[in-house]
Amino acid sequence: YIQSNPGTFECVNLGSSNGTSLLEVVNCINEIIAPRKLEYELVSRRPGDNGVVVADSNKARYLLGWEARLSLRLGLESALAGFETCQHLPGYLTI
Repeated sequence: YIQSNPGTFECVNLGSSNGTSLLEVVNCINEIIAPRKLEYELVSRRPGDNGVVVADSNKARYLLGWEARLSLRLGLESALAGFETCQHLPGYLTI
């Protein structure tokens, strides 16, 4: 798209268009990294926080022919595997 439209700037959301809560993400990560576990604390929403935010990827599909192909779990597994390969870098935070 960028090559065929020089000088064009577009913002595009990349997502599955399905909502996922932060707690669902944390629980999924905990399943993947078991027996290790992310520590968390449930607290009230801060003033101004949205109750629900979902990325609409229709524009990405239309402009780029892009659509999500991985489930949340597979995407997190892939991301975490990438993080694991970076542990030798200075300042890297391990999970």
